[in-house]
Amino acid sequence: MIDERGSARSEKRPVPWIDAVALAALWVGVILGQVWVFGVLFVSWAIYDIVRRRTHFINEFGRSDQPIMFWLIAISWLILGILAFWR
Repeated sequence: MIDERGSARSEKRPVPWIDAVALAALWVGVILGQVWVFGVLFVSWAIYDIVRRRTHFINEFGRSDQPIMFWLIAISWLILGILAFWR
């Protein structure tokens, strides 16, 4: 953020707790070899993207702007998430 004098100042923002919990769960899943943790992440990610109508892979895609890529990515997250439960 820039103050009145034009110099940059840092603004402390709280750590988003849901992101911290998800990141910790991923690390625990990797260390313990629990692939289902990735399944939960991918399925929740797909649901979140469908509700928001925007998804990210390497680029961001909107459901109204790029519907084919949006649905390919969202369905891929769902399928990858479901497949992680059968490993």
